[in-house]
Amino acid sequence: MKYNSLFAIACLWTLSACSSTTLIETTYDSSTNEHSTRVYTKYYDAGDWLVPDQLGASVVADHMKRRVPIVYGAQRSMGALGPDDSFAQAKITIYLWNFTDSSKEVSDIQLTSGGQSLQIDRKPVSAAPRSRTQIDMGVIDVFDSAKNIRVNVIYTVNGERLEQSLNLTRRTRDELRTLFGPNGRLPYPWHARLGELR
Repeated sequence: MKYNSLFAIACLWTLSACSSTTLIETTYDSSTNEHSTRVYTKYYDAGDWLVPDQLGASVVADHMKRRVPIVYGAQRSMGALGPDDSFAQAKITIYLWNFTDSSKEVSDIQLTSGGQSLQIDRKPVSAAPRSRTQIDMGVIDVFDSAKNIRVNVIYTVNGERLEQSLNLTRRTRDELRTLFGPNGRLPYPWHARLGELR
């Protein structure tokens, strides 16, 4: 009996640590009488040039929502979810893509989204030549059912102030395979130049 109790506690602890971050959207087409389902992952992203043909920047959001799967399902079926269940958090990461033969000094990075602000208060980041550099920005609040996150990012690159406005798209499972899987085509304007990076 003692071991059964320990096993039950271990199972509950494991379930409480699980994360459910997918979003499932089912639509019905009355003209064809067919249902379709899209499964969104926890990843959002967008990217564009900061300095055309030289330095690109992409922003990635990792949707985070901790739930106890069995308890959450029971709460949802009984209509017992509270206001806080509408919200989640997103971990924001910026990637700098340097396609030149010289380093780019990037500093004073500030990201804003929905009235929230993240800022890097440390020494400048050096985007090495012909490489991708990762910058962990922090966490923002988002709607749990969001499919897009609008962000504005301000950078200082080699002393010049640059601004970027992006609409991060939440990727479906199919899009992740197509865009980021083997032989995928990144959804950024430098997708054909990845061979130039080290």
